[in-house]
Amino acid sequence: MDNAKTLKNEISNNASLIYSISKKEEKALATLYDRYKTILFSILMSILKNRKEAELVLQEVFLEFWQNPKTFRCLVANMQKKAIERLRVLESNF
Repeated sequence: MDNAKTLKNEISNNASLIYSISKKEEKALATLYDRYKTILFSILMSILKNRKEAELVLQEVFLEFWQNPKTFRCLVANMQKKAIERLRVLESNF
């Protein structure tokens, strides 16, 4: 399968998962989380440099996504924003 078909299948699969999440199907959320947790966690670690804080932000972002699945397109931007906000709070406490 070529890259274009693979990408098209992944997008279609994500859309199906997001629809299922909008119907509050927990298994769909778990599947999407498992698919993206590693890369998203890596991004958070590069920003926060703190495993515990990165895990907390990742959980917050997916909780917000669970509550409003329409935010999937903004997931990374929301995550980065939360990480930067958390970093500012941590730095202000030192």
